[in-house]
Amino acid sequence: MEERGRVTEVVLGTFAVITVSHLFFGLLVYASFGEATGRRWQGDEWVEETILQNIGHSPISLAVKIAMSANLCFMMPMTLLPASKAIENSLGVSRLAWPRLASSVTRLSLVAVLAVGALALPSFEVTVALIGSATGLSTFTVPAICYLKLCGHHVSRLHQAWLVLVAAFGLVGMVFSLAQLLIQQLSH
Repeated sequence: MEERGRVTEVVLGTFAVITVSHLFFGLLVYASFGEATGRRWQGDEWVEETILQNIGHSPISLAVKIAMSANLCFMMPMTLLPASKAIENSLGVSRLAWPRLASSVTRLSLVAVLAVGALALPSFEVTVALIGSATGLSTFTVPAICYLKLCGHHVSRLHQAWLVLVAAFGLVGMVFSLAQLLIQQLSH
C-alpha cells in the first residue's frame, strides 16, 4: 500500500466489496437454482444429489473432482500451520525436552482429530458447508475484533460501533448458515 494513512479506507472498502460480492453471488445462485442446489430433476421428481455429483461424469468433471481433492490434501498443512502453532504455543511445546518431536506429535494429533471428524461427517458436501459457514467468522468477525482490540483506542466511538456491527454480522451469518445445515441434515 502506497499511503499507509489510508489503511482504514482500504479495509472498509475491502469489507464492502466482499459483502457485495457474497450477496451478489448468493442471489445469482438462488435465482439460477433456487433451493435445489443439491438436487437434480429426473423424470417428474427431484432426486437428491450432491453438488459434485451434479457436475456430471465427463473427463473434465473427473479432473475437477481430483483437483479439488488434491488441493485439500496439499493445502491442509499450510492452512493448519497457524492453528498448529497456536496449539503448540498454548501447550508450551517449545519448552519441552524434545521440542521438534513434540511439535510433530502435536501436528499429527491435530491431523488425526480432523481425520476422525471428517469420517464422522456424512459427506464431503457437509464438510464444505461447515467450512463455508465458518468463513463468516474468519472473514468478518475475527478481523474486526482483532482490529478493535489492537487499534480500538485510536478510533472514534462510531468506528468502534461499526467494527462491532461487522463482527456481529459475521457471527450471525455463521450461526444462520450452521442452522440451515443442521435443519437440512436433521430432515433427512
